Amino acid sequence: MTLRIGLIGCGAAGQAHAAAYREIEGVELRAVADIDAAVAARLAAATSCEAMPLEELLDADLDIIDIATPTSNHADLVQEAARRGKDVFCETPLARTMDQAQAAVNACREAGVRLIPLHLNAFMPPLRRAAAILAGGSLGRAGVVRITRRRPGIPASAGDWRRSLKESGGVILDLLAQDIAFLIGCCGRVQRVYAASTAYREILAGEYALVSLRMENGIIAHLDGNWLPRDHGGDELEIAASNGLIAYSEENTAPLRFTTADGVAGRHGLISPVEEDMYVAGLKEAVDCLSGKPTPLADIEIALHTMEVALAALKSAITGQVFTLAQSRR
Repeated sequence: MTLRIGLIGCGAAGQAHAAAYREIEGVELRAVADIDAAVAARLAAATSCEAMPLEELLDADLDIIDIATPTSNHADLVQEAARRGKDVFCETPLARTMDQAQAAVNACREAGVRLIPLHLNAFMPPLRRAAAILAGGSLGRAGVVRITRRRPGIPASAGDWRRSLKESGGVILDLLAQDIAFLIGCCGRVQRVYAASTAYREILAGEYALVSLRMENGIIAHLDGNWLPRDHGGDELEIAASNGLIAYSEENTAPLRFTTADGVAGRHGLISPVEEDMYVAGLKEAVDCLSGKPTPLADIEIALHTMEVALAALKSAITGQVFTLAQSRR
């Protein structure tokens, strides 16, 4: 059976989703929609599918609605898809506020459809490999995790939604939230949150944010993200564990490295540009989830807890306070 997909949002994320579907068996991109009809028409022509107005796409004979729009639109579109009995893939964060996210989740539960959150950054090859090494147990228990995300500024147009703190949530919600999801999936739930940010204006020319987390199991995590103008991006990852260290930097040519306490060094292969990218890997997992395969990062509770943590970090950045989250009852 081929799953028929309708894609809402034809910007950078939507284009990446459309390209990824070409690499995934058992799915077919049938239709696309965008607030800009010309943009939708171009993507439809490039992917041999049909461009439709939004309402027509939602009512079409499709199995899945894939939402790749600005964050502030997610919750409403999820609810519209649920009302029509469609399963939903949704870029994360699920919404701009916790109430909106919960409303989207509730709508899908009441309609009996599945909502699959797309934590696609967690499928970047370095993160996938690091998680596999850690899960393998050779490095022992994680103690401190550091993740750095650098993006070369944001578009100069004041109309770009990422430039609005109200719409995007800035670096913390738009960039670092998916790393929070990775941490939750890899290291467990978060207990305490502290953050600092330069996002003191509504229209963001560039932003730097630092988020410090203490997990319920005692692991400490530091997330460092920015949209400050530069000529390139640059990601880094370090995981210090009881029996060794994992390290990766996008800015040098070394592979992801791990070293054990007994001095044995390992190189987990080069991070190759031809390796399966995060969109293909993440959307494959979403498709697998619909067929009943175990897919931990597709857990809606991870998506909701990610929202809780990211919004607490935003509040901390504004107030300067440390926030303790409700203890897990699991």
